[in-house]
Amino acid sequence: MCAIHASRLMVQKRRGLIVNISSVGGILYFQTPAYGVGKAAIQWMFNHGESTEFAGKAISHLLLDKDIMNRSGQILLTTDLSSEFNFKDIDGSYPVSMRSFKTMFAGTGNLSMVPYIPGWLKIPFWIYRILLPMSKLPTPPKNESKYQ
Repeated sequence: MCAIHASRLMVQKRRGLIVNISSVGGILYFQTPAYGVGKAAIQWMFNHGESTEFAGKAISHLLLDKDIMNRSGQILLTTDLSSEFNFKDIDGSYPVSMRSFKTMFAGTGNLSMVPYIPGWLKIPFWIYRILLPMSKLPTPPKNESKYQ
């Protein structure tokens, strides 16, 4: 509802931005939409130190982008925007990208290799979209509710 009214104002002004903050669920369907978006976003932010302010910084940099319309309808990762626009999280760090080889090795349990992998080394997004469905994502707990 809000997006409909906001888009009408943006059409009149010929400028604006509507952002949907999501998680890995924006790239891959996982369980139910509510579970996938909520679980993955919370788990990722807390495990990798990405603050809620970091997403806000990404949005503010997008607003200043002169070519913002070229990004319309795309899935953009905050860590990719951080690299492109050169901004850090509120604690001065660069959160680890989901596409980084560091994350990939850590996810497979090869923690001894992680310190030796440069943070800038990332899997191209198109390959990431192919590999993501093959990854082992957590299974949600069974809901024993009588209303389900």
